Amino acid sequence: VEETPSLIQNDPAALEAAAAKMGMDTTTLSAYIDQLTAQAEEQEAQKEAMQQALSDGLTAAAGHLKMETGKLMQNMGILKTDPAAMAVASEVSGLDEATLTIMIDQSLGAMEVSSDLGVDFDPFAFLMMNLGCLLLMFAISGISYLASCIFNLSKHSLGLGAGLPFAFLILYFLSQVNTTLEPLKYFSLVTLFDTTLIINRGDYWAQFVVLGVVGIMLYVFAMRIFERKDLPL
Repeated sequence: VEETPSLIQNDPAALEAAAAKMGMDTTTLSAYIDQLTAQAEEQEAQKEAMQQALSDGLTAAAGHLKMETGKLMQNMGILKTDPAAMAVASEVSGLDEATLTIMIDQSLGAMEVSSDLGVDFDPFAFLMMNLGCLLLMFAISGISYLASCIFNLSKHSLGLGAGLPFAFLILYFLSQVNTTLEPLKYFSLVTLFDTTLIINRGDYWAQFVVLGVVGIMLYVFAMRIFERKDLPL
């Protein structure tokens, strides 16, 4: 009804109810609706005329630039950097350059908004991606913590604590190269963070549980080792 107020005029009961709500009689309300409808039609006609003028201008500018009209419509910002093409578009469209520039900016903005709205964002999948990444980092940090509790020298703890996680990453990347190397993924913790399963709403909870359990076990084991360790102080 908000988009087409004239629908109220086709229903006497609706017209009377609306008139009572607005504090006017049905004749006055009907005249007001006619006025709104006429204004809407006039604005729509002006909009169509402006769009046609812009289309004519872009077609002429495309000919001047020796490029397809469709490509220019997708990259209308070119006109703003080419004064000669802008002048041609302005002359053919009958619009001054300032008005034409505003219309180009509005069209570019509308294209960007349409592009953003076309992206299917899944908040739950995004949350699970972050949770999975957190669990993976938790498990890997457990390895580093365990190494630092086992060895006294930094070079040894870094060798295991940083070397093993790096090896996991290399093995995972190698497993993605071809089917021959695919079994290598079973030797990497990174495999448990399956982004494809998360995005497609697959069954990934078992992997999350394994990552969490591995991390907890590594931290608990590391703390027990550290408590029983004879530190060379």
